[in-house]
Amino acid sequence: MMLKSIKGKLSKNVIVLGVVSFLNDLSSDMIVPFLPVLFTSGLGGTTAFLGMVEGVARAGESFLQLFSGYLSQVSGKRKSLTFAGYFFSSVSKPLFFFAGSPIVAFLIRISDRAGKGFRTSPRDALLSDSTAKETIGLAFGFNRALDSAGAVLGPLIGFVLISTVGLNYTWLFLVAAIPSFFSLLVLATGVKEIPGAVLAERPKIFGTLPKGSFLLFLAAVFLLYLGRMPDLLAILRAQELGTSTATLPLFWVLFNLTGSFFAAPFGHAFDRVPKKVLAGGWLVYLVSLLGFAFLSREFLPFLFLFFGLFDAATDGPMRAAVVRIVPADQRASAFGWYHAVRSVAFLLAGSLIGWGWQNFGAVPALLAAGGITVLGLFLLLRVRL
Repeated sequence: MMLKSIKGKLSKNVIVLGVVSFLNDLSSDMIVPFLPVLFTSGLGGTTAFLGMVEGVARAGESFLQLFSGYLSQVSGKRKSLTFAGYFFSSVSKPLFFFAGSPIVAFLIRISDRAGKGFRTSPRDALLSDSTAKETIGLAFGFNRALDSAGAVLGPLIGFVLISTVGLNYTWLFLVAAIPSFFSLLVLATGVKEIPGAVLAERPKIFGTLPKGSFLLFLAAVFLLYLGRMPDLLAILRAQELGTSTATLPLFWVLFNLTGSFFAAPFGHAFDRVPKKVLAGGWLVYLVSLLGFAFLSREFLPFLFLFFGLFDAATDGPMRAAVVRIVPADQRASAFGWYHAVRSVAFLLAGSLIGWGWQNFGAVPALLAAGGITVLGLFLLLRVRL
């Protein structure tokens, strides 16, 4: 039913970019469930260090998102900047295999996220330029669905290689380079460049910040993602509750399986009732936080399903909201500002939640995160979409 409803509404660029996201996330999420293990058990890092790693990595990512969005805005280039970002991440992933200390792994994680940061804003601008405004939610939802599908298959491959073949988890960092290479090939050969609108006068980078309701939206984004628990801490919580290392990828599969099934439908629904979709998604997140704080190991499968449902209802629709708020000739820089603000919030969230987790325990840290999220949701509901 869903396939019939979207048939003919997605351009070739949107579909091919979805395939690129699928292959790249297959690569990335093959190794993500094992990053907490690598940093803590493997290399001797602490929980606070792990939270700081994610926070600082996202801070660097945020600067590059802002810069690449500005660069895409003033140059009109989309595809070449997107390719450069994917290439940088692809080169970084295999280097985890050679990491001999938490600091080295920290630097590799920063370089990996830097590639993601550089590609995100021009890619989202290319997506928005490749579809009609009336179906923008569907386009971003479709992209997120294939992104999540790759994130389902990647951990499953990791689980099979470790549990059945007996491969040590560190070898997955080399195996993950294979689908990452193919994502570059598909992007280079299958995506058509669509030159973006370029302003007559080249503004300074801070002069590209759209005014009006977009500023209120950015304030809401900052608070919402300041209270957003990092994915790696969710996996760490599962480990704390007694989950074995080999089983951790299965929870990551559950998280992304929900996103794969529901991202496109939620994106389609966003085109009709945007605020209801976004509010519902963040309310599901609050329920997930309470579950991670108070429920036992037996409930973990349901918690990761809920966590994935939240992601499906917010990731694509939040990006689609940018297109609804700002005009076409400001989209590239607007995406840069959106992703930069979100990543700065992640920087603080990763560090503060990780610090609170280590010093006061998971429950107080997660409850504090939920309180901040409520404030962000209140602001979001005041934005005109």
